[in-house]
Amino acid sequence: MPIIYTRAVRRPDGADATPRMRRLHASIARNGVQPLAGQAGAPSEIMDEVAPLPGDIVIDKLRWDAFHFTELDPILRNLGVQRLIIAGLQTNVCVETTARTAMMRNFEVAVPEDAVSTDGIPLHVNALDAMRVLYIEVAPWRELTAPDAPWDRAFTTPNYGRVEPARPT
Repeated sequence: MPIIYTRAVRRPDGADATPRMRRLHASIARNGVQPLAGQAGAPSEIMDEVAPLPGDIVIDKLRWDAFHFTELDPILRNLGVQRLIIAGLQTNVCVETTARTAMMRNFEVAVPEDAVSTDGIPLHVNALDAMRVLYIEVAPWRELTAPDAPWDRAFTTPNYGRVEPARPT
């Protein structure tokens, strides 16, 4: 199974950042605060525990969507990939944005619920449910990577990703 890593990069001068991110970076610089790894403005690094092996592909990205102005799509097409498993950080930002784009580009998409994370349980759970509603397969990573995994929960689970509204008491 080919593994492709993405890492967020930005120009030191901020010329490639969104207006909102430029304001955030300017605020961080003014206050002399050094962001922690994983926070806006921090350098993006791949953790040693999941570091690329020889032959793995690493793509730099400027935005949350790994397809946006990157070579990801042609690489996947050249590899003959039809199914994507998207893991990493943040469930409700990079993972969800990339999953939506992948689906719109006609890939079968899955997100391993135990291989993604974000800032707080509600954001994580809501993002997973939003992806389920879009027919993205959400399950534990071992189930998604099993040989001949059917990826059929969206079609076999009633109200997949839909939460019953709270009823007035």
